[in-house]
Amino acid sequence: MTIARLRHTSYTTNTWGSGSVTRADWFASARDPEDAANINSCTQTVASDVSGQASIRLTNFNSFNSSGKTIQSVTLKFKGCSTLLTSGTGKSSATVAIVNVNTGTSFVYKTVSETGDRASYMNTTNSFTSIDIPQQYWDLIFAGGANWYIRLSEAHSANGSAYCSYSAAVIDIEYEALEDDQIKIGTSLLKKVKIGASQKIDKIFKGNTLLFKDKLLPKEYQRLQYIKTTGTQYFDTGLFGKPGLKTEAKLQVYNSTSASAVLVGARNDTGQTRCYLGYRQYNSSVNFGYQEEQQSGVAPTSDIDTFEYEIKSGELVIKKNSTTILDQQHTTTFTTDYTMYVFAINYTGSASQSISCDLYELKIWDNGTLVRNYIPCYRKSDNVVGMYDIVNNTFKTNAGSGSFIKGPEIEYNFPKAYQKVEYLKSDGTQYIDTGFTPSYSTGFKFEVTYQPTDTTNRGCLLSNFDGTACIGYELRNGKERTWCASGAANVESTEAYTLGINTGSLAVTNTSVVQMVNGKANTTAYTTSATTCANSVYMFTDRSLRFSTFPNYVNIYSCRIYDGSTLVRDFVPCYRKSDNVLGMYDIINNVFYTNQGTGTFIKGKNIY
Repeated sequence: MTIARLRHTSYTTNTWGSGSVTRADWFASARDPEDAANINSCTQTVASDVSGQASIRLTNFNSFNSSGKTIQSVTLKFKGCSTLLTSGTGKSSATVAIVNVNTGTSFVYKTVSETGDRASYMNTTNSFTSIDIPQQYWDLIFAGGANWYIRLSEAHSANGSAYCSYSAAVIDIEYEALEDDQIKIGTSLLKKVKIGASQKIDKIFKGNTLLFKDKLLPKEYQRLQYIKTTGTQYFDTGLFGKPGLKTEAKLQVYNSTSASAVLVGARNDTGQTRCYLGYRQYNSSVNFGYQEEQQSGVAPTSDIDTFEYEIKSGELVIKKNSTTILDQQHTTTFTTDYTMYVFAINYTGSASQSISCDLYELKIWDNGTLVRNYIPCYRKSDNVVGMYDIVNNTFKTNAGSGSFIKGPEIEYNFPKAYQKVEYLKSDGTQYIDTGFTPSYSTGFKFEVTYQPTDTTNRGCLLSNFDGTACIGYELRNGKERTWCASGAANVESTEAYTLGINTGSLAVTNTSVVQMVNGKANTTAYTTSATTCANSVYMFTDRSLRFSTFPNYVNIYSCRIYDGSTLVRDFVPCYRKSDNVLGMYDIINNVFYTNQGTGTFIKGKNIY
């Protein structure tokens, strides 16, 4: 669900009966300090035995376009709202109402009446009071403008003075939007498409235009582009190796050429019931049985590749990016003694021959029936990373040590005017001003997913270096390097980055630097008197634009910036569809950042 918030831009005071109206700020110091400047009140003084009313009209709310949206609820929220009969005697009543300007009809939320003075109040706390608006008033609110207003009022029937005040009032509209990749049949949202009984369709295109995309996961999970393993993580598929199995995996491997690393497999040396469907000794390999049934294809490149491994009846097949690279006859028939692991083999009950890779997707078929379809994701409630099997609706988490590392999130509500891409690449003269100015006092953190093109060129991921209190987060001599607070800390990561896709983070306060590369951290203590930096942070270079110092041939897949513990920037590589301009879209503040240097960024593939 999505929330749209309507805010009012003006207010007026309104009275009836005789008397005079004045404005006062008597309420400003009482309830909500952060909104004190917006607190307004009015008073009305009436003659003896003459009734009157003090009220405030909140008007000119911004409009809401309900076209293509399924509205779930409309809620009025207000705080610091008070109505009070301050002197005299007589019956009084406090009211909050939504009023139609044209007809005068209104939805009255609450009326509190008493006989006597000091009558009533609505809400005098810092938290919002919420009122569900009946559906018959929704169209009025959606129209916006001057067609309606919220009235806060205090009426009295005898002589005295009445006050009315508020500090904040908004309308929240909860809705489900029909996005570009969704289709409706009548009023029902099309959620699943199948061919036959089991073959599910993930995407439907008209030419190159995406018409429909299956969001795949329950709302409790956030989908990721991939999850990264470091060689100690795995999970159990619950499936035994046997003829008829087929796997399809999209991945990027980081093991050395001499490593024995398997993506999916099980093994028992007794009887030689071995089944490997993945990589072994850095080759694309399908292994069924021992030696004579062990066949290897070609070693993967540094690119992201899709491999298929199939044990047919009498035939072993490997395909790379849909091209057959191995088709070998075999005669072995058996079922493994142990279930197969992912990211390792199940070697008589223990994980062995683990693989280090980024896994984008993994599917397993049994004699043509899809029995496992693993999607990288994390559980929102506790941020645990794993793979969700959408065939059996189960979430597989790490059964080994350490933790899976998150890849970039796949954002479903990305603005339709922009097209997401895998990454942006600088050729050495492009950069982006993030607009974020770090503070050592409150602390800050950078999270970057990146891929360098070599381990020798010096590159700057994020920096505001200008020779004063500053921060530099760079790649140098095969490792991440941090330079901060005028050299008070000059830290090099203990872990080297790879030529594949790396996940790095840097957390800085005025007493410590915590640098993490692909899940492995090192912490350095230091002290600095620096507080807030003078300049904002640049991405791809430093503030001095020293392109010759930082040639920076690097792909950036995602970038997040935290001010203290608050996420203030979440950059997604993309281009604006109207003019194909490349940049980073910040989904926190809904701002598109374009190149501030020369030349043009290079982009990765479109992400749908």
